[in-house]
Amino acid sequence: MSRQAHRLKASARTVGALALGELCATMEAAGEAGDTAMLTALLPLFEQELDAVNAFLDALPVPRTDHRPYP
Repeated sequence: MSRQAHRLKASARTVGALALGELCATMEAAGEAGDTAMLTALLPLFEQELDAVNAFLDALPVPRTDHRPYP
């Protein structure tokens, strides 16, 4: 678990999802400590933050790929 949290922490921070990155850092530490109770408590927060990041990404405009002029 801590390995996956570490990877996602770095990726989240790279794209500016800092709250998700911090939550992943906390989950990483809990995983390294073997604190399954903490991981269980953090999971709903993780899901909520991930949903917020996904909603933000889904709201971004999709760039056009056809290089035709706008009508």
